[in-house]
Amino acid sequence: MKGKHHTIGEHQQMEGIPATWQFSKSNNGWTTNELTIEWLESVFHPNTTLSMPSAWHLLIVNRHRSHISTKFLNTAWHLHIVPLLFLPHSTHLMQLLDISVFGPLTATYCHLINSIAQHVVTDINKSQFISFYTQACELVLMQMAAQKAFSDSRMTINLDPKRVLNQLPGYVSPILCQSEAFQ
Repeated sequence: MKGKHHTIGEHQQMEGIPATWQFSKSNNGWTTNELTIEWLESVFHPNTTLSMPSAWHLLIVNRHRSHISTKFLNTAWHLHIVPLLFLPHSTHLMQLLDISVFGPLTATYCHLINSIAQHVVTDINKSQFISFYTQACELVLMQMAAQKAFSDSRMTINLDPKRVLNQLPGYVSPILCQSEAFQ
């Protein structure tokens, strides 16, 4: 959210927000390197180490500049977090959650907003957005959807890299190259 400080009024207006949700603000409303590291240390790390404190954890990220900064990578490594960066020009193939999770979440959120639009005179503010988003999450987000997302993108527990690599333009299988060399 844009702004330097949260106000108590903003949070009191939000309805049904899970106690585990955390909010942060930046001056311009966009993520920063500092916010990303703060999230890694105070949200991701504590929530992934609850069940296996000494284990390494995987964090799949795109190549946003905040994910590839030296400080972010060093912090991740120090916390036993392995950041998996999407290959350039491959995110459209491996956007794991877009179709199975965020697509239905967006549709549900839009349905909720449209159902009240005729009764609302002004724009929806940040507090209302969070309240409606929470309702949409409760209706849509389930572990099965995330598992389906991995399966749909061909990134499963039994990963077969060729299934993803073969979809990249210009990719030639090393096995195919070797067999052509013997002809």
